[in-house]
Formats: sequence, structure tokens, C-alpha cells
Amino acid sequence: TRLFFDLGSMIRNFGKKVTASHILIGPSTSVTGRGMLKDDATAKLLQLKEEIGNDPEKFAAAANEFSSCRATNTKGGDLGEFGPGVMVGPFDKVCFEEEVGVVHGP
Repeated sequence: TRLFFDLGSMIRNFGKKVTASHILIGPSTSVTGRGMLKDDATAKLLQLKEEIGNDPEKFAAAANEFSSCRATNTKGGDLGEFGPGVMVGPFDKVCFEEEVGVVHGP
């Protein structure tokens, strides 16, 4: 396990907490059987984004069905509450700097 903290985000967003959900499509070798090649995964995520819109129930259903993340795919992709600098940089940026309640990515 790699320990990763983004010190810049921790300073900019000191004291803030967010809750977020995600849909992760891992590599084609994923043990969940839900993985794909990178281009296929990107296309699938774009398709899901269009189908979901900003509907939390549709998002949760899509995460349950398609996400490769074994920790969250049975919880609608829910990552729970966390502070700044804990998640990988691009995801952290979306969580702390982008509009709330909107589906972002891939």
C-alpha cells in the first residue's frame, strides 16, 4: 500500500470535509471481472455519465453494477467522509474545488 498525501490540498482546504462517491473501472485483469481496457473503460464511463446525469440514485445503481472497486461497489460507490489531500490528486481536486452535486470525470 502506498501512503499518499497532497500537502498543497491539505493546506488550501484545511478543516474541510467532503463525502464523495465514485465508479472505478479497473484493468481488464481485475479480479472483480468488471475491468476493461483503458479506451473501453473511458467510453463506458462517458456513456454512464450521460445516462446518470446528476441523479444520485442512478449513480449508485451504476456503481453497484459496473464499478471494480470492491470496497464501494456494493455501497453505490460511496467513499464516505474524508479530508483534503487523502485521495489521488485529480480526484481530490474535483472533490474540493469543483461544483457539488455534479458528476465529474472521467
